[in-house]
Amino acid sequence: MLSLAHAALALAVVPQTPQFLRIHDDVALRLDGSQLPSQTASASAPITSIVCGSAVAARHGDPTPGAGTLSLNGFLNSPNVDGSGRAVFYSAVSGSARNQGIFVADGASVQAIAVGCGPGGGSGAFGGGLGDPTPIGGTFSGFFAGTYFVPATNRPGDVLFLADIDNGPVNRALFLRQSASGSIVKVAAPGDASPAGGTLAAVGPGSIDDAGNVVFLALGAGGPAQQILRWSGGVLTKVAAVGDPAPGGGTYSQVGGETVNFGDGTTVPVGPLPDVNAKGEVVFNAQATGAVAAGIVRVSGATHQWFVTTSDVTPIGGTFESLYAANLSDVGEVAFYSSVKLSPTQSTGAWFAGKPGAWRKVLALNDPIDGGTCWGLAASRNPMQSISSDGTVGLFVYVFVSWSFARQEFVLVDRFGAFSIIAREGDATPLGGSYGNLGGWPSRLALHGVYGALTPGAPGGVTSAHFGFTECAPLPTTYCTAKVNSLGCTPAIASMGLSSASGTSGFVVSASQVLNNKTGLLTYGFAGRANLPLGGGTLCVTGPLKRTPLLNSGGNPPPNDCSGVLTIDMNSFAAGLLGGTPSALLSAPGTLVDCQYWSRDPGFSVPNNMSLSDALEYVVGL
Repeated sequence: MLSLAHAALALAVVPQTPQFLRIHDDVALRLDGSQLPSQTASASAPITSIVCGSAVAARHGDPTPGAGTLSLNGFLNSPNVDGSGRAVFYSAVSGSARNQGIFVADGASVQAIAVGCGPGGGSGAFGGGLGDPTPIGGTFSGFFAGTYFVPATNRPGDVLFLADIDNGPVNRALFLRQSASGSIVKVAAPGDASPAGGTLAAVGPGSIDDAGNVVFLALGAGGPAQQILRWSGGVLTKVAAVGDPAPGGGTYSQVGGETVNFGDGTTVPVGPLPDVNAKGEVVFNAQATGAVAAGIVRVSGATHQWFVTTSDVTPIGGTFESLYAANLSDVGEVAFYSSVKLSPTQSTGAWFAGKPGAWRKVLALNDPIDGGTCWGLAASRNPMQSISSDGTVGLFVYVFVSWSFARQEFVLVDRFGAFSIIAREGDATPLGGSYGNLGGWPSRLALHGVYGALTPGAPGGVTSAHFGFTECAPLPTTYCTAKVNSLGCTPAIASMGLSSASGTSGFVVSASQVLNNKTGLLTYGFAGRANLPLGGGTLCVTGPLKRTPLLNSGGNPPPNDCSGVLTIDMNSFAAGLLGGTPSALLSAPGTLVDCQYWSRDPGFSVPNNMSLSDALEYVVGL
């Protein structure tokens, strides 16, 4: 293992270390560069600018509620981000006996989710009852630092975290702070009955969806050794366990698989953590005894499906080899890092995104980027979310520029391969000074993102900080093929203005070249694009479909011609000002929306007496 100590990745070092994969914290896996084939191209992919702004979220030395100050290490303790753009993170606390906690910060203030005391989690020593009271008795003692234990959060700002307990009924539990009520509830603890059978011997961290449903890792006693469980409204159910039937035959021989042993003699399952999206779909890493040896499984309802396996061919050739955690978007795409076996003697590694049958490379080792070459990456980790609904992926990259210069960067890569820089080592930070070593895992949600970094030269002795950034919503895109109507005209969809979750007007979606004086409506969905036959034309939006209220195309008086125009302001509709039942997702920043106009066309016989425009895809802005 290669330790990426601060000096090892400092700006302008001679990058003579092997190419590497950052696994967790400052630990990285050496990659044998002699086996890596050249994948360099004549020029880097284009650099765009979809980062609209950045600001400090929390800094080393910020005051904490009650007493003390944050003792941040943005390089080792990555933050997470909620739907309001606030950083959610673990930090030690200086100057107080209540010396650690889980916090939320927005740059103006720091709020405590839970505060403890004493040595860290897993030490076996407790803090003498000085921590906040827990909902099951006793007080919070040690929390867990590092990449494996980054708190999970969601759009509403619920926070999921693991903590040790002083003088409670158990020594440790997984807790959920519910933003709506401000209360903390227990999700699971060792000794609880397991829905997989027996009891829980250990609980680990997990992920959370916007409805507050949790998926997490556990170890069993008197039942399956490894388990993935779901918590919803106080009820535990099983997602998967060792010994369960695997898709296509055989049984699961491993779910998760990464564990950490602590000084108190306990073992905690830490990864790869499962992920869950707004549709309730779950993805997790598994090994099995059947025809498929290993891969990533998607669970939808009660159906388990191998989403990607170690025998699948990759978009860059060869086959997937070691797969890391899959980050799951609300439209069902995943992003993940995998090593790639190109031949018996050649290997490489890359981030990939997409769905079965539609995988795309995000970034591979040796790819050109930002005037250099990709020399190192970080493994995909939940609950830090990398992929958004529009398919853009945020990740850490170590850029080799020359034999005397290299730097760390956080970048965004859209689904077409264009890059946008979030932060570069050596560039100025929003608080002054420059970026030093970057934490390996930026996290993104609802057009907001956060990342941690060291900050050499910052004023006031601020050595480390968490930063937030916002993303510009991409411009709407038209796609698909409209149905030529009975008069030979082709309805054309278009938009004017910008989508805004907070606006009540100003984003008009229209279709011209429509038959005059006919009823119509805009259908929309959140599951991406489609290309399916419908009514003699093409359905361009993946269901389940939703609809606006009925509209009238207007235009010239009879007879029929193509002077009609269907139009609706989607900001007004989303705000509830135009009637109907708009989905709440239309008012959620970062939501990917696909839409297509439908209207009557009596010039065609039933069942094809309909007109269909082409389609529009947009992302709901802030």
